[in-house]
Amino acid sequence: IVTVSQLMRDKSEMAIVNDELGMSDVVSRMTETGFGVAVLVDNKGILSGVITDGDLRRNISGILTFSARDVATLNPISVNPGDLVSVALEKMEKSKIYAIVVVDKHQPVGLLRMHDVLRSGIK
Repeated sequence: IVTVSQLMRDKSEMAIVNDELGMSDVVSRMTETGFGVAVLVDNKGILSGVITDGDLRRNISGILTFSARDVATLNPISVNPGDLVSVALEKMEKSKIYAIVVVDKHQPVGLLRMHDVLRSGIK
């Protein structure tokens, strides 16, 4: 039995940005981390959205004029650190996503990517 916390990337490795930030700064943070995901939080540090590389491509026209909230998927699905990886995989498959935010008390603490799950050998 493997839990999300055993495979997730720590928040120190993630692009966690304020949801009012301009897209230029968001793209810079996404580039620094290399996971292709920015996790948005409000002023209280509560998860508010996610921006993926796909969101960037879909909004490429005039993207630098947008705020993070304009581009993001708001109120994204998430999992808790103690959830089983199988639960996270079900959510990811159902929503057709390749990464899911891990939250504790609605605050991001990690990121679980399909790549990390596959590399672990879990099916």
